Amino acid sequence: IIISGFFIFTPFSLRQVAWALSNNYNKSLGDSLTHLEWNTLPIDFLAKSGDTWTGPDPLDMNSNRIINLSDPVNNFDAVTKEYVDNKAGSGGAAENILGEALRMVCGSTVPGATIWQVYPSPPGTITTTVYTTDDGTATGNALFASPDVLYFTTLEEPGIALVTSHRTTGVTSIYNSTATSFQVYVVDTTGTIDPPTANARGWHINWCGVGK
Repeated sequence: IIISGFFIFTPFSLRQVAWALSNNYNKSLGDSLTHLEWNTLPIDFLAKSGDTWTGPDPLDMNSNRIINLSDPVNNFDAVTKEYVDNKAGSGGAAENILGEALRMVCGSTVPGATIWQVYPSPPGTITTTVYTTDDGTATGNALFASPDVLYFTTLEEPGIALVTSHRTTGVTSIYNSTATSFQVYVVDTTGTIDPPTANARGWHINWCGVGK
């Protein structure tokens, strides 16, 4: 009597009740419920707290967002855009031992047009200042906010193996490092290199900097 009265006097149809209490969502008005279908709510619906999606199919958000996430604790926790942006910094995902975000920026001087200068000793030594600003000049906007930058360099001669043409040292030694520039001194142990020859051979410096 109580169940019948519920069906008669509530604003819900039998079909709606069937949807709410059964894992069979294809019932029509007038269909009956079996005793096995009354207690399937925990199977068909997720609880608001402490529940687990059992699958096996993935949960499709249909282009909707999940909001108000906490910061992750475990390896497979979801994360927010803010958390990823803060970890990545503005140029990379590296950080120093203090947990401060670092960025990594790479570039090169212009092959054939690097501003090499003669350094007097030993013979065959040339030097260049590499500007690490975003427009390649000393007056541009600095790519790094702090002078504590680690620079890594290589010397490249397009299409020619350096070991067969010249024997060079000093390429990876960084001098006068700042947030916007550094210097390298390249020594040709044969004593025959000079700025015109270096540019004629396309010598240029490839570099990467890591800093704040």
